[in-house]
Amino acid sequence: MLEFFFKHKFLPILFGVALFSTVETYAQEGLDAFVKAENFRQNQDFTNALLEYDKAILKEPKNLKYLYNKCLCFHETQKKPKETIECFQKVVTAQSDYNLTAYELIAENYVKLDNADEAIKNYEIAYKKREDVSYKYYILDLLFKEGRAVEALPHIEVARKLAPEDFQIMYFEARYHNIMGTHEEALASMKKVFEILGSEVSGPDFAKYFYELGYAEHALGNYSAANQAFAGARENNYFNLKVKELSWENYLAVAKSYLDIFENEVARDLLNKVLMMQPDQPEAKELVKKMEANQADATTSIASLVSRVNDMKKKGASPMQLAPLQNELAIRYFQTGNYDDALKCANEYLSVNANDVRVQFLRGACEYRLGNSDEAEYVFESIGKSAKVEGEARVKCYFAMGVVQRKTKQYDLARKTFKKALGGTFVAAAKYETELIKRTVQQEKGGKLKK
Repeated sequence: MLEFFFKHKFLPILFGVALFSTVETYAQEGLDAFVKAENFRQNQDFTNALLEYDKAILKEPKNLKYLYNKCLCFHETQKKPKETIECFQKVVTAQSDYNLTAYELIAENYVKLDNADEAIKNYEIAYKKREDVSYKYYILDLLFKEGRAVEALPHIEVARKLAPEDFQIMYFEARYHNIMGTHEEALASMKKVFEILGSEVSGPDFAKYFYELGYAEHALGNYSAANQAFAGARENNYFNLKVKELSWENYLAVAKSYLDIFENEVARDLLNKVLMMQPDQPEAKELVKKMEANQADATTSIASLVSRVNDMKKKGASPMQLAPLQNELAIRYFQTGNYDDALKCANEYLSVNANDVRVQFLRGACEYRLGNSDEAEYVFESIGKSAKVEGEARVKCYFAMGVVQRKTKQYDLARKTFKKALGGTFVAAAKYETELIKRTVQQEKGGKLKK
């Protein structure tokens, strides 16, 4: 009887004691592996650390501390963003206390993978769990970097309600308005920023605020105030380069490139801006004077040139003999806006001087102004691909082609074309056009395109 009792009544008790002892040992083994993993991680031996974390997790699969720290280890390697994301996704699936930080780090690693959409999505989840305005900083920074300013406004509005006196949100608000062309609002926001920061701030970390203030003043034509702000922006190398893009020297270089491809109206606007910024700039004054003289002379000289051509035709002049006058007439007609006759004369000239690149350009410019953008693009591309055209002339072809593509809203194609124009004297103009595309695309998306 005693033997039976021992065998059957106490067997479960003995089994439970044995099981408890085994579990305790198993858990202790998990802790030992975890401690080893932490030591390896502290010494940045991430390979061995990950091996030990796996051992710890195998022993205690429900211990989220082990899994979470393994995820941190992946993150700290700086080289495993995909693995880090997958690891932290297991953490958030378990609905633990670690979720908030996990979502933050998932977002951060999506940034490393250039996946802004997923990064923003995870920052938004983190924000919903804790209404911390810093999450809106991260989201807004990503949106502006991605050229998606139109999506920034709802986040700005939410953040402003949450933190109405937060100067960082005011800064993002100013960036939004500067991109959308509402510069008065941008200026108002940046003035509030400097009321908070104080006028004595300086150094590279504050350059972005000075730049945004200066950009608004510059866009409004307040060039003296803009220059004062830009002095603070120049303390950062990146913003110093951005300021140079808004200098009269840069506008002058860009204007000359537009003149070279017969974009006279755009060139005139830029030259006028140069003279507003630097009234005594001699080269700009000379170019404007020359353009005005050409315009006046074109109107009076056309009749005389036409008469000479007709007289020579009556005397049996050959197309080759008439070519110099046809060239002159093509230019004069173009200057007066008579693009039909300009094209006709350009074609007459090219019939005997087919390799004259400048007149080929004039032909392309006429085609564009007559609404034949495909033909204009074809002309410029053909010149650029010609074996006889190289160096600066080829770069000019691509710049002209990019301008046509941008004006016809082929923005992606234009960006690629302008990359081919980043050479010689057209570097400044190609960058100017690329920035113009960036702003235009965002303004059109926001329905606030400024002309």
